Amino acid sequence: MTGPSKRLEEARKAFEHGDKQASARAHAHKAISQASEEHGGAESQYLGEMVYGGLDGIITTFAVVSGVVGAQLGTPVILILGLANLFADGFSMATGAYLSTKSEQEYYRKEWEREAWEVEHFPDGERSELIEVYLKRGYTEDEAHQLVQIQSREPKRWVKAMMLDELGMMEDESNPLTNGLVTFISFIIAGAVPLIVYLLGLAFQFHQKRLSPSPSRYLRWLFWAGRIKSTGNQT
Repeated sequence: MTGPSKRLEEARKAFEHGDKQASARAHAHKAISQASEEHGGAESQYLGEMVYGGLDGIITTFAVVSGVVGAQLGTPVILILGLANLFADGFSMATGAYLSTKSEQEYYRKEWEREAWEVEHFPDGERSELIEVYLKRGYTEDEAHQLVQIQSREPKRWVKAMMLDELGMMEDESNPLTNGLVTFISFIIAGAVPLIVYLLGLAFQFHQKRLSPSPSRYLRWLFWAGRIKSTGNQT
């Protein structure tokens, strides 16, 4: 954990323990400056895709394995169906993650172009829209006009303010292809868990009853996946 994530974590711990000195250190100008210069947050940028792919992988594969075991079919059939489901669903999930991210970024880009055009050709109307947004947030009319005056001094900053404050849109800087790959890899790794014991059983000839899927085992996996997601949300 580096950069802003580390500083925010220190601030959270200080708040939890009521440590005013630690909170002051986390809010010191030097700590804030260092955090803004470091490229923090990269380790959690794709955490959502990791958890999403991992959870879906282990649940769907467990369902397939449980169904085949319930039908009292052999280990080779379990592995064939399990692996087919693993790679087919993994590819589907990865494609969905890629297209979803790409579509959101394209939509954001189109809205940015529209706002930039309106700022250039109808600046007074855009100022009025932004003033109305700030008034609804509880600012006085003078404060709203001052904020808009500051934002509108630089066109790019103005458009960004319109995107965030008026439309509520934040730019997604993640890579669509990386999103897809992270989802696919997470799906494959987590989804392979229910099949590992069967691969080992096929190789070392374990007794079939010892290879039955255990719901408690996968519930533990789901618990830890939830813990990872919770930790990522705090960063």
